[in-house]
Amino acid sequence: MNNSQPLHYLHYRNALTYGSLLAGLIAVITAKELSSWHISGALIAASVALDTFDGRFSRLFPRNNEQQAFGLQLDSLVDAVVFGFVLVVCMYILLDFGSSTSERLWWSGAALAYLVSALTRLGCYNIHQADEDHFVGIPTTLTALLLSTFFFLNASPGFSMLVLFICAYAMLAPIAIPRPHSVALAVLLIWITLVIALHLLEAGSELRRGRGEASSYITNHLRSASTYSLPTSSDHASGGIK
Repeated sequence: MNNSQPLHYLHYRNALTYGSLLAGLIAVITAKELSSWHISGALIAASVALDTFDGRFSRLFPRNNEQQAFGLQLDSLVDAVVFGFVLVVCMYILLDFGSSTSERLWWSGAALAYLVSALTRLGCYNIHQADEDHFVGIPTTLTALLLSTFFFLNASPGFSMLVLFICAYAMLAPIAIPRPHSVALAVLLIWITLVIALHLLEAGSELRRGRGEASSYITNHLRSASTYSLPTSSDHASGGIK
């Protein structure tokens, strides 16, 4: 098969990377359909977990230099989509802007700054940092985990705008951060697990509250209907129900 054909690179060694993309897609869908910070937050954290191990997973399979280079590009592209675009889209859907047009515009500016920083950082990483033992600036993966944790706050647009600006700066800041190994990696995994678990617990509580409210509405509606009586013939004779 010609190596220049895209189909040549579609391989199960990249399954975790594609899984991260799938989690991001479902996060947007659930934000739109269920208006749930917690389900979307859990899915974004799950995407972080998949991204943390996709490189290790791909190395379990034989690959040449070209396939390795493709894996690096694919990983960065998916990170740009999920930890960049998906995050800000979920936040925009879930935030309550009310009728304030100016607040939407200011927030969009913060979201653009975040996206520009994320993409710039990922492009720089591919050129300079892919083989280094440290990161320069906070990685987009860690930023996404921070924002997934932020989803617990159900914050206002103004506060979330400030958070996006801070994250935008942090991703480009000239700060050397060691790659996570041993203890640091264990702490990261515990953090991811806790975020997913707590988001799912809160989502379950939301679902139970929603069912309780629906059940209460139906019960009250049936009770009201049961107290209503049809008019009798005497009612008609006297001019109807009074």
